[in-house]
Amino acid sequence: VHGWSDSRSVDALLEARQQLGDLLAGVVLNRVGSERHRALLAEALASTDKLTQLNAEVAPQADKE
Repeated sequence: VHGWSDSRSVDALLEARQQLGDLLAGVVLNRVGSERHRALLAEALASTDKLTQLNAEVAPQADKE
């Protein structure tokens, strides 16, 4: 999931969870720019009952050179 994408990413996660059930065990949150950004994403996942059981790993945004 790209951290700055629109709600289509969440819709896709919900659809995948519905289709795969417990086979979908986790997601990677790409391009997370800060601790605050990570917290917002975690809160969004936690607010959706069907996604609360997913393991979410964070891939920080690479520094621009």
